[in-house]
Amino acid sequence: MTWYATLRPSRAVEEHEERCDSLHYRLFRSFMRGSFEGSLNAPKMKIVDADCISQVAKRVVLHAALEGNGVIVGRGSSFFLHDRADALHVFVHAPFEEKVRRLRARGKSENEAIELAETVDRERAEYIKRCFEVEWPDRNFFHLMMNTVLGDEIVVETILRPVHELDKQPA
Repeated sequence: MTWYATLRPSRAVEEHEERCDSLHYRLFRSFMRGSFEGSLNAPKMKIVDADCISQVAKRVVLHAALEGNGVIVGRGSSFFLHDRADALHVFVHAPFEEKVRRLRARGKSENEAIELAETVDRERAEYIKRCFEVEWPDRNFFHLMMNTVLGDEIVVETILRPVHELDKQPA
């Protein structure tokens, strides 16, 4: 179990983004923060965990939204930007078999593809539930939900229509 950012920082983020920390880690963190020594040392330890990444993601997403036009993929952005009238929230999804097919096309074995397709959605749902207290995907946070089996071109064209309409509206 890796709790410290002694790995490459990007690797530490990859291990914790859009996932909940394990029960063992959450207990460790509670004990550490609950003790006098732990409360003194916690800020110095530079711990990279799900809470840390969620806080950083929120700051980055809010900053990106202030910059203007852009595309933000995941990281809780539809929840962080829920109240913004100038944001279009799109949820793209695919059937399980399609996810496995795409992973296989990227070089994963059948078993790796199945395991990855199962675990990513499960971990993401747990993360969203814990951080935002909603079921994932909660359709109340999305303007548009698209199944990607329609094809990339159709999906992109469909998403761009409301984007163009939003651009026409006064700020």
